[in-house]
Amino acid sequence: MISHNDPKLNLFSGLIEKLLNFVKSFLNSKLFDFIRNLLLILSNLGFYLAAVLTVLIGFIAAIRLPKNGFKAFLLSILFTIGFVVLQFIAKKFVDACEILIEENPTKMTSYAFLESIGLLSFIGGIVFFIINFINSIKGNTVENLVYAFAGLIVLWALSLLSLNPSEITIDIEKETSAGQEAIGIITFFIKVFMKLVPLIFSVIIIFGSINLLINLFSLFGNQGAVIRGWLESLSIFNIVVIGGLLPLGAYVSFLLLFLTIDIIKSILSLPEKIDKLKK
Repeated sequence: MISHNDPKLNLFSGLIEKLLNFVKSFLNSKLFDFIRNLLLILSNLGFYLAAVLTVLIGFIAAIRLPKNGFKAFLLSILFTIGFVVLQFIAKKFVDACEILIEENPTKMTSYAFLESIGLLSFIGGIVFFIINFINSIKGNTVENLVYAFAGLIVLWALSLLSLNPSEITIDIEKETSAGQEAIGIITFFIKVFMKLVPLIFSVIIIFGSINLLINLFSLFGNQGAVIRGWLESLSIFNIVVIGGLLPLGAYVSFLLLFLTIDIIKSILSLPEKIDKLKK
């Protein structure tokens, strides 16, 4: 009798298994750590660059803006001080997020869900990159190219973490209840986000500092260009601030979500505890 697991009936499954093994061979923890450390170094340099450029933009705006020039300069100084403080806070909470992941292990019953997410995010990363790369060529814009690489990094990082669950302290145990499996899936996404926070944070800071550098040159145009350049700079300042606050926000969110999950775990474990007391 032919079984549904017969290799002849599962030719595509076999090919996908080979693809997954190939993906696992190079999307490993060493690669993730390398990219993470590289991006964090670049984000630190990005903060320094953003601070210097913010002072320069404020100084030029103070000279070239017909009104509120001094206010623009004062605002740029405040943002610069904020960037220095945010760099310190971000560094502390990037490390704190990593500790939270390590100290809160969770369980899942099998690799099926994780491998499916890993495969979809790997393919999705390629598709996203190709679409934005083509758009950057058609529109002759650097912005789409930045989106292409940023999206590829984030989606492939998701794929890597899905295929290497030990990186986010997820253990595979067959004797896991349906409730624990549901909690495992929820915590998987929470932990993935926490693990990706350094990457997302770094990309935002790098993207912001590069845009500030590009925007600096618009302040040397006519009066209208100066006003537009200053307003665009303010928007970029705010983006850098949001990026700098991301690790802190992720840390607080993780604590609140895991507090709720711990309460749910306690409720799910009540029947088992009651049965033990009866015995």
